[in-house]
Amino acid sequence: MPSRTRPGAKHEGREQSRPFFMAALKWHARRGFLGEPQACRALYWHTVLCDGSVIILCFPGAPGPGALMRAKRYFKSMRFSLTRGFFRASLVAAGWLQCAHLAWAQAAAANAPAMAASADQVVVSGPAGQVTRAEFEQMARQIVPAQGEDTFWAVRTQVERFARNMYVQRALAVQAQQAGIALPSKLDSAPKPVRDLELTQLFMQQQVDALLADTSKLDAQARSIYRANPSQFQLPEQVRVRHILLTVADDGADSDQVKAEAKKLREQLVQGADFATLARQHSKDKANAERGGDLGLFARGRMVPAFEDAAFALNKPGELSAPVKTDFGWHLIELLERQPARQRSVDEVLPELRAKVRQQAEARERNLLWSKYEVQAELAGPAIEAMRLDRLRELKRQAEAEKPATSTQPEATTKAPSAS
Repeated sequence: MPSRTRPGAKHEGREQSRPFFMAALKWHARRGFLGEPQACRALYWHTVLCDGSVIILCFPGAPGPGALMRAKRYFKSMRFSLTRGFFRASLVAAGWLQCAHLAWAQAAAANAPAMAASADQVVVSGPAGQVTRAEFEQMARQIVPAQGEDTFWAVRTQVERFARNMYVQRALAVQAQQAGIALPSKLDSAPKPVRDLELTQLFMQQQVDALLADTSKLDAQARSIYRANPSQFQLPEQVRVRHILLTVADDGADSDQVKAEAKKLREQLVQGADFATLARQHSKDKANAERGGDLGLFARGRMVPAFEDAAFALNKPGELSAPVKTDFGWHLIELLERQPARQRSVDEVLPELRAKVRQQAEARERNLLWSKYEVQAELAGPAIEAMRLDRLRELKRQAEAEKPATSTQPEATTKAPSAS
């Protein structure tokens, strides 16, 4: 629900582009290109993307038909188009770097209304209101992981489902406000999609709590489940033991020696030594040694077979096993408690069954409430598709921009051997 990259690292907009633009000016100034149009060997084109970032393109060679075609091919992939007349006039003017800033300003002014109009496009609407492209993209940035953006935007059905969900949240937020539900003051400055989400959760919880306020119905369903499946509530035979573990070498060479040590400890226990004290002093099972070797209650199937068989073979509390060999080493086992298999009573399992029934009922009521408003959502197909494709192109450009630049090393020149 995978790091993000630093917030804003990919979209720092004009603040990030200005140093880039100034660096290009300084680069040309050092090479004497500024003020010398006839010596300019590069055509620069500046434009503004819809997210506010600036693209600076360099087309090697003097301005001409080739540069014009290269610019046209590139700008076909941009999210907005420029008229042919504007293209031609700008490219002619861009023969001098001094005019590049003017071209950038013209592009920014020309595209600012388009950018605003694009952000205000409605992607989904219904009786309860509408969701704009700007709101959709804002919510997607908060919810969709950065590493999963490509996958999310590549599948249209996922984007449409996200849009429907946002509409449902807006519809439920309207219902919440009509029901008098107020948000905490700390969310006053939060974006509207975030406030909608919080109101949705509060409203749905209120509705579910009201529907399930009568716990007698939950109890009746819980008891019905118990009567229909009594075998599910049987407890198997269990034992509670404590043990002392003495480990052996990996090759088992000292196994007999360790077994003899276990026998000596057993003799001390038979003579009245305290099991918990010896466990803390000698047991290599450090996790349980601090508890005196107590393993708690367990049924068959929880321990390795040799240990399990020895533990369940003990009949009375206080009974001590002979040294038992397992893959872990040698064990001494003492029985603390034995519980026979039994059927749990309905009163014993009622709390957990009631919680299970309530959880299922909550999920059912939430789904019904959600579906009621989901069918009202009307998707704006063209707007959603344009937004989706724009974002995919933007992600592609970001990926290409983040690729490490490959530095070209000058080829080594070999000196011709001198004739002797």
